[in-house]
Amino acid sequence: MGTIDIISLTGLTAIDGSLVSSGATIKFETLFLVGVNDVEIRLKIYRSRELFENGFQTIQVYELPNDFRMSIPDEEYYTITPFRIYQLVNQHLNMMLGGEFFELKIILNE
Repeated sequence: MGTIDIISLTGLTAIDGSLVSSGATIKFETLFLVGVNDVEIRLKIYRSRELFENGFQTIQVYELPNDFRMSIPDEEYYTITPFRIYQLVNQHLNMMLGGEFFELKIILNE
């Protein structure tokens, strides 16, 4: 078993004006909507993995929205896996910012 994170490769700007260094951990809630193939994603951004694990509060950044919707193709919608959702969210975030600003990190538990 393991965990999946989306990690920032560049710094971000918190809404309080402070800088968030690269390596910020991005988690999210996923809401599947009835009757459509849209998925609502609610981002949760932590300055680091350690702060996430210790229950610290999330931060908001200027560069990313708090939430957004993604459409998932019919053939994938009913069989989608958590890893695939992480891939799609990672791709969507990179597309929003126009480059490779985020990557997936898989942590295997022993």
